[in-house]
Amino acid sequence: MKSILIFTLLFILNLKAFDAFELMTNKIYTSTYASVPKADEKVAKVLFPLTLQEAVNLGYITKKMGGLALPLGIMETDEAIVDFKRGMRDMWNYKKGILKKLDLQWLRERFINLIEKGTTKTTLREYRSNEITYSVDLLKRVYAIKKREYEDKDKKEFMRIIISNISQNVLIGYNIQELIPPAYKNIQMNPVFKTYYLNRLFIEAGKEFVEGFPARYDTLVSFGPFQMTNIAMREIVKFNKYLNPVDRFPPSVADFKTLQQHSDASAIFAYYNWEIMAEVLQKEGQLKKFNREFPKISRKKRQIFIAGVTACMHHLPSATRKLVAQYISKIDNFNRLHYMIRRRGFETKFQLQKYYDSAAEAYLIMKVFDILDDKYSKKERNSY
Repeated sequence: MKSILIFTLLFILNLKAFDAFELMTNKIYTSTYASVPKADEKVAKVLFPLTLQEAVNLGYITKKMGGLALPLGIMETDEAIVDFKRGMRDMWNYKKGILKKLDLQWLRERFINLIEKGTTKTTLREYRSNEITYSVDLLKRVYAIKKREYEDKDKKEFMRIIISNISQNVLIGYNIQELIPPAYKNIQMNPVFKTYYLNRLFIEAGKEFVEGFPARYDTLVSFGPFQMTNIAMREIVKFNKYLNPVDRFPPSVADFKTLQQHSDASAIFAYYNWEIMAEVLQKEGQLKKFNREFPKISRKKRQIFIAGVTACMHHLPSATRKLVAQYISKIDNFNRLHYMIRRRGFETKFQLQKYYDSAAEAYLIMKVFDILDDKYSKKERNSY
């Protein structure tokens, strides 16, 4: 106890210029997605050495921060003690309509029991190297088969461009947008805080905790790192014929058994959404233009765009595709597409700006996450 008090006092004395709001909302990137010099290190230096309990002790996460506090089990108790079993229970109890849905109550008990038995600890970096990498490779294998079926050569080329630009960090950006609240007090939450939070969940709570993370704002069977629903599964299972038996999906998210299945399903859903995007662009007469101009911009800009639009299509697929097609019809120079689509194309409709920005910035921070992690995280705390 004495050592904890000393540690906390030292942080308060040395970092008293920071409060939770500043740490969460400190700008890491400009409106054009250029890095703000040293901004990522400024936040990482404070957060990355901390466990989640230490972040709570220092007031960087409080019970008033619903989306961040609830998973830690600190909302329904006067004690600010991190308890992941309680957090899992509370998240499912807060899920809209759970008391009227026995299937959701069953899922709640399933994951509470898994947490109680003990979870598989990992890190965000290992999750990217293992599950996410496998999902990216799965996309490439699906395209290698499906490209033979594309009768339209422009659609075939479009999908080649998209799949060749979906990287591990692109999927992680999409993942973080789905799992971590995009804003705090209506201000965009910075991606360093988000990656810190997700990394600590993997380290302290484990894979099964992230797998059982429910989508709280719907009454559907929806949970996991990408908040996958059975509505999406209707399209995803159609891809089973392109998959090896070991990779095929059950018809319901409730039947998923591993974190890998969640990751793979999200990747396949992204594939499906981009296929429909190709059809919308074709219908609007913009597909050839996209195929001609998009490859001319840098890979980084292409991946910012793909991360952001993938997240938006997961949220509102039809509206996103329509707005992207409309915006592409108006521009000639794609060099600023990666940020102008967010500022002009989406405007304030459906909050798509928020989703795009969240995924794009999460993608960008993952490009330097290893550097920040090596420099500021205390490795003895990562020895799970």
